[in-house]
Amino acid sequence: MQKKAASLYGAEAGIIAFTPVTNKDSNPGITNLTTQQFRELNLQGEVPLSRFTGVTSDNSTKVLNVQRYDGSGTRVISLSEGGFGAANLTKGWVFPTSNGAGNGSLSLATTPVLCPASENATTYTQFGVSSSVNRVSHSSDFYPTFSADHTGNGGYVSGSSIASLMISSGSVNVVSVLGTSDAKTVYNSGSNGGRIISYNGEILNGLATTGSMNTADKDKIRTGKYTLWSTEMLYSLGTPTAGSAKKVVYDALTALTDTELSSNGVSTGSMKVSRTLNTAKGGTSDGGLIKLP
Repeated sequence: MQKKAASLYGAEAGIIAFTPVTNKDSNPGITNLTTQQFRELNLQGEVPLSRFTGVTSDNSTKVLNVQRYDGSGTRVISLSEGGFGAANLTKGWVFPTSNGAGNGSLSLATTPVLCPASENATTYTQFGVSSSVNRVSHSSDFYPTFSADHTGNGGYVSGSSIASLMISSGSVNVVSVLGTSDAKTVYNSGSNGGRIISYNGEILNGLATTGSMNTADKDKIRTGKYTLWSTEMLYSLGTPTAGSAKKVVYDALTALTDTELSSNGVSTGSMKVSRTLNTAKGGTSDGGLIKLP
């Protein structure tokens, strides 16, 4: 006898924002990331610098894609919003640590490689460990049936590792997408940090210049002018009964999440737009068209 799976009850708990970033020593002409450039970066792993600068002589210089691993929510959201597709294979670069032995500092001064398809004693450790957890996940680590042996499909386990790379020195051009909390590290209080850049011509200017989203930034999200964002959902097992302790806790958590977003996102109650359900990509609203409620 088959048992029916319990249904999930969920509601919007907040709007979380993301932003493209580039490293501090990158070409100053890298100021904006378009969806076309984003798709190229994920498909090929690199694009000519001229795609960003419009300067023909920059054709021989590359801009590298540095990405999260294939279990990352940030990756799912950015690939959906960028129109690449969250389930499609990507290509991304990783950088060995400063000493190449796993316990050195993260550094863009080392020679990058496409993220290996599977680990061995050498490749698994050379990209850095933090609290005994490897910073890089290879493409076969989490979804072996789907990802095994696909060089480049893995990436960094945490956004904080990518943020650390973006503020390190190195004669290389790197672009990535991070949540706003990690982007604050890239901004680095304006002191020799990496750069927060615009997305399709729109930038979270307060975040890029002060390290904190301001009202104008949030208004761009609320009205749909800035589109690199997602809806934070909170689920419970089954529908909480009105007046029950479960319902009280659920409502309190929803309200708390909205409040705690602070400078990292926007409250759902203030949104002037929403996203259509993108049934072609598994029923998620991530990457769905923005519309009036």
